[in-house]
Amino acid sequence: MKTHTLKTDPAVFADVLIGAKTFEIRFNDRDFRVGDVLRLLETEHDGADMKSGAPLIYTGREVTKTVSHILTGYGLADGWCCLSFAQDYCPNCQGSGEITVMTSHLGPDDYEHPAPCDHCGGSGTLEAGYLGVVKLLEKERAESLKLSGKLYGLRHYQSARDAFLMEVGEDMARWHDPIGYWKERTARTWMPVSGRLPAIGEPVWIAAWAWNNPGGTRIYGVAVYDGKAWGNPQDPEQSATWWPPTHWMPLTAAPAAIPSPA
Repeated sequence: MKTHTLKTDPAVFADVLIGAKTFEIRFNDRDFRVGDVLRLLETEHDGADMKSGAPLIYTGREVTKTVSHILTGYGLADGWCCLSFAQDYCPNCQGSGEITVMTSHLGPDDYEHPAPCDHCGGSGTLEAGYLGVVKLLEKERAESLKLSGKLYGLRHYQSARDAFLMEVGEDMARWHDPIGYWKERTARTWMPVSGRLPAIGEPVWIAAWAWNNPGGTRIYGVAVYDGKAWGNPQDPEQSATWWPPTHWMPLTAAPAAIPSPA
């Protein structure tokens, strides 16, 4: 048994692929034998165009067939032969081209009836069956992409909706309780002293520039602004003139009292 690689015109290749053409007529310069394998490679141009100067370019598609019969004579020119392909059957219908389906009445009068195979389209050939499966997979992939697009749109809509509701909620909170709203917005947020200062006498966290800190700033601790200068609430004599704060932050609420152990 030998394997023969043969150039095949595009139109002929398409007919072989769908099972409409089940033979090859070739000049027998390869000593073809029954059982040999024919590896048919599709070309971009047909033989006539290539004789006129078109380049030999393969599309990359190929079909493999097994020789089941060799015919010579009967009108064929000397040296030429007709190579018949061994029959390949569609596995879905076993080559019959038909499958049995039920009627869609969904009632007591349902009955079975034959219908063209949904894989090979009724041809019964393996190649057409493969093409049918490929088409079904392509259809499923298209549906999957369509669903993915819808899901992306829904997620985008949900994000936009959530952002809108959050904005509306903030507007409502600002309208109902503007003081509480701004207290909540500014709580636990570093605020520059150039923008707004804390209430006079309110202990807050402070941060100031530090020359020996890699980040340039450091948290110094708790300080109080008296309207003119910053000071340490635990040491009124200590002034903040030599470490002027750049930012401040409100303190968190004190933890709940924990009873001492007996």
